[in-house]
Amino acid sequence: MFQIRNDKGFSLPEVMVCMPICMILITALVTAYGVLAKNYIKTVSQWAYLEELRIITDTVQQKVRYADSLSVADRHKLLLSSQDYKRSENDTFQFYLSSNNKGVFLLNGQPVSNDDSTRYVNIKDISFQKVLPHKVVMMVTLENNVTGRVVTVENSIYSRCIWTKERAGETGADDAG
Repeated sequence: MFQIRNDKGFSLPEVMVCMPICMILITALVTAYGVLAKNYIKTVSQWAYLEELRIITDTVQQKVRYADSLSVADRHKLLLSSQDYKRSENDTFQFYLSSNNKGVFLLNGQPVSNDDSTRYVNIKDISFQKVLPHKVVMMVTLENNVTGRVVTVENSIYSRCIWTKERAGETGADDAG
């Protein structure tokens, strides 16, 4: 068996050699963790930014696509109405800034945004412009709270129902003449 005799702990030369090496390793580990955590938060904020933009765009496109009529009130409000054989529906998209300067985007009074993404992303502005009877241009300005980057994305959205009615009206007028 092994026997340890006269073990007095670490000697001064051992401590003088090992201590700086341990401090360097601990510093490197803490630095690596900080870099990874910062990159993780930055990556999460970018995914939240994309997710917020996707949710807003998809929700508006889905409603506008099947709208029978659409109108824009004061640039920040989009009014839609649609009717099929079962029901008629009126939808209102509205953007406003809350008291704490956070953007809020509502569909019929209910928030469209995901609660998780609002931690990383602030909606600066959403405005609508009716360009044609069947076309709305939506401009979304989002701010990434982590990076501070502000980007405006313009999206053209078309109503298939209104476009089809316009085409049918034009075709019917041409056939009559």
